[in-house]
Amino acid sequence: CDNTDMYSVPKAPEEVRSSWSHAQKLRAGITWGFKTVGKRGAECWTDQATGNPSVSNLVSAYVVGLRRRKTAQGETPTSSRAVTPDILRVLYQFNHSPKNWNEIGSNKDKWCGPNTRRLLQAIYLVAFTCLLQIDEVLHIQAHDIRQYKDNSVWCVSITLSQHKNNYTGDIPPYILRELPDPMAHLCPVRAIAEWLSVTRITHGYIFHKMDRQEQPILEGNIEIVRYPFCPQRMPRTYPSLE
Repeated sequence: CDNTDMYSVPKAPEEVRSSWSHAQKLRAGITWGFKTVGKRGAECWTDQATGNPSVSNLVSAYVVGLRRRKTAQGETPTSSRAVTPDILRVLYQFNHSPKNWNEIGSNKDKWCGPNTRRLLQAIYLVAFTCLLQIDEVLHIQAHDIRQYKDNSVWCVSITLSQHKNNYTGDIPPYILRELPDPMAHLCPVRAIAEWLSVTRITHGYIFHKMDRQEQPILEGNIEIVRYPFCPQRMPRTYPSLE
């Protein structure tokens, strides 16, 4: 990401530099690795070789300096969480290809199968459409959702028990209407219906961890954790969005 390598040697002008957003993701991944795999926790690194090396004062100072240099070079920092309709279209097309959407048996060696893709599609679209945080989406339970028809158009009503701007309840429901076919990649109504139709979840949390057979783990009605919902792996070269 920087203009010099790890030995402070300047890089050649033609050598590709990754973006500031890429550097953020790398650091987040390293921090998580030290925390969970290395059992280092999330405390700052100390002179006694304790804590998480990725959140040391030295690394933090370097990251701050890197951002300043990137900004000075004209790069506009982009949030790693920023999602656009075009990104959701690419995600939809990638997930709905026959090899990713239908063939459960052929996904043994992949990071996930078709039901996990249905899960992620529903979570991302609900969060995007309702402007919700991932944690708020993962808290949704079956009794918070009502599916119905309005003038032959399928609708979904989502009522949250709490919201980032309202912790006392009495939150007006989100009313979502099914979008036409050309906008299927932005339609949370279709995504929710697809997810519920394959999992047949009727009570408790509607989003659950998946087992190795691509089925949700329903025992105990355990709330799913947030960390798996990083952006999906997609081709480096995106297909045409036209």
